[in-house]
Amino acid sequence: VKIVERKKNKKSKEEKYSNIVAKKSGVIKKIYAQDGQKMIDVDNYVNKGDIIISGTIYKGEEEKYYLQAKGKVYAEIWYNVSVEFPLNYTEKKYTNRRKKSLYLKLNNKYFEIKKFKNYERKTIKSLKNNLIPFEIGIETQSEIKIIKDKYSFNEAKKRALIKAKEKILLSLDKDEFIIEENILKFIKKNSKIELVIFFSCYEEISKEEVFDIQNKE
Repeated sequence: VKIVERKKNKKSKEEKYSNIVAKKSGVIKKIYAQDGQKMIDVDNYVNKGDIIISGTIYKGEEEKYYLQAKGKVYAEIWYNVSVEFPLNYTEKKYTNRRKKSLYLKLNNKYFEIKKFKNYERKTIKSLKNNLIPFEIGIETQSEIKIIKDKYSFNEAKKRALIKAKEKILLSLDKDEFIIEENILKFIKKNSKIELVIFFSCYEEISKEEVFDIQNKE
């Protein structure tokens, strides 16, 4: 009698079985099923968590075998975005004019020769006294222009829409895009406007979800 140590099949132990499910609710637009069985057709609505590509392969109603489902699923997703935009605005613009100036600082107050009406300062060299809050130095003054204006309601609406689109686009990947947009609500107030904008977007919604075949048997 020969006794041989039994070794478990490492490949079957490491084998992974999974489904591709929807990570968001929406209307399916494209399915790229690399491995697995497609469970839902294009133009059908799916809820978050629904199986789109199954790792369980069926023949009729009988389960035949299991695999790791692979693929990508794209769907139309909907969002309502609320955005506020001010009618009055202040804009700061830099000119190309710069000057060097001597300054004196006592506590938090500056004393200097002002070269420009509006400017930003940058210290080049300074001497400080650790015993008293005193500082003297040389600074660069960069001239700025302060522009104050008021948007019309139409201009503010356009800019608010751009702001909302930028917010949506930041959450999308390179192969995702906005399909359409529509203003649902527009409120005029004294110093601002409020918009509620509907967006439909083309997005990938596929998510791998692992399952254990022992729980299925």
